[in-house]
Amino acid sequence: MIKVTPIGRGLKILSKYFNRPGNPAHTTPNLRPGKPRRGPPSTRVLSHSVPPTLISRTGDYERYMAEVAPDEEVKLINATKSEDAYKKALEIAKGLNPSEASYLGLCLNYSVFLYEILGQTKRATSLAKEAFDSAVEPMSSMQGQSTAKGIFHQIRRNLIVWNSESGEGDTNLDGDS
Repeated sequence: MIKVTPIGRGLKILSKYFNRPGNPAHTTPNLRPGKPRRGPPSTRVLSHSVPPTLISRTGDYERYMAEVAPDEEVKLINATKSEDAYKKALEIAKGLNPSEASYLGLCLNYSVFLYEILGQTKRATSLAKEAFDSAVEPMSSMQGQSTAKGIFHQIRRNLIVWNSESGEGDTNLDGDS
């Protein structure tokens, strides 16, 4: 009997995702060694059909690796990989509803990465403010508590803290939904 390793399970899950009927990127990667693959990995894996949350998780992972990096060189490498993944995920997610939890979560994580890891406070604040402003109206009409509302409020709290730290003083954010 063949024992399936965690990596094997991951490959099996990816294979199921790419083999779904109706998947526009039906370029199934051949996950078995010794057989040729279809197309370069960048077009197979990072196509527009991959949900942005999967790419965002790569950014999250690389961000965490940058946080615990033993030296500046490794931190820079991980930060670069993280930023590339976040940019790609954000590009794909632009078509999502601005009040969707996956979009808000991506904006929250990317802005925290920009603020804490890269020290780019203006870019972080700008990204968070853009996500906040685009989600204010849909959030005000949303009933009850949801994951999206929790993320929305965390973005709001970050903006308040970041604005007070930078001395810009724009801590009056509407959207108390």
